[in-house]
Amino acid sequence: MTRNAVRRGPEAVFLLLAALAAAPGCIERVLDAGVDGGPMGIDAANRTDSSPGDAGGTDADAGPPLPGLEVGTGNAAFISAPDGADVEVHQGPQGGFHVYVSLRVANILPGDPTLPPSDPAQPTTRVIATDAVGTVLADLTLTFPYAPVDGMDGTYELIGWAEVLQICACAIVAGDPLTITGIVTDSAGTTVTDARTWMVVESPECQPPVPPCSI
Repeated sequence: MTRNAVRRGPEAVFLLLAALAAAPGCIERVLDAGVDGGPMGIDAANRTDSSPGDAGGTDADAGPPLPGLEVGTGNAAFISAPDGADVEVHQGPQGGFHVYVSLRVANILPGDPTLPPSDPAQPTTRVIATDAVGTVLADLTLTFPYAPVDGMDGTYELIGWAEVLQICACAIVAGDPLTITGIVTDSAGTTVTDARTWMVVESPECQPPVPPCSI
């Protein structure tokens, strides 16, 4: 660039405005540069929505699909359970009580089923159960690979997590809300979270506690 090509002061501003007026489309492109994906726009990676249903974006301006997690229930298949859904407390063969939690993740590293569960390639899953006043009834962290979901690219699931509650009878929590929080971190350090509050009901196999009952 020559010395004469460098312009400063009011003259430069006047020339810029004249150029924009001659080409109105330029103004629109300048304004649009600051929206979703532009240098001054919102970075999609900083959005906090972690639901798998919203994670898979298709708009080119939205960037790559977002990671997400959905907490559900079910011991043989994933069952979506929104806030307020009824979820049974089950009595296990060893006398403990638990709820079944199943999890679906999207657009994170799902791990490798050919490797041991403790391998660093596996995601870390933490499930926390709290009662209506915030008392922690269960807090369990394990490493497991997630299995692909048929017909849902980039979505994986973990079925039948038995979240054992620190209670001595189904009736202690029956009829009360129970909040289940899931936290999944993959081997690259990406973390997704989700929480659901369900209403607890007794399952048919629940029996009265056998004294003495200790929590």
